[in-house]
Amino acid sequence: MDNWMLEHIHQGMTVYDANGYRIGTVKSVFLGGRPDHDPTLPKSLENRLRREGFIVVDRPMARDPYIFPDQIAMVSGEDITLQAEVDELFVP
Repeated sequence: MDNWMLEHIHQGMTVYDANGYRIGTVKSVFLGGRPDHDPTLPKSLENRLRREGFIVVDRPMARDPYIFPDQIAMVSGEDITLQAEVDELFVP
């Protein structure tokens, strides 16, 4: 999946994992480019975030995961379904 899919995602959409578990809502969308440098991230991961873009999911009572475009299975209305399970997501 190309990051063009990210253009169809906006703040507040509901995110579900591959098993239908509600993870949370979209907190922010980054389409790619040059996010702020984060020295805590490995350089290869930081480069992937810049190259592909990502969404950040707001999870109440848990750390917010980053979702890469290739983890998105479907966007329908206000819902995003992933092809990954919640425990497979990158949490910085």
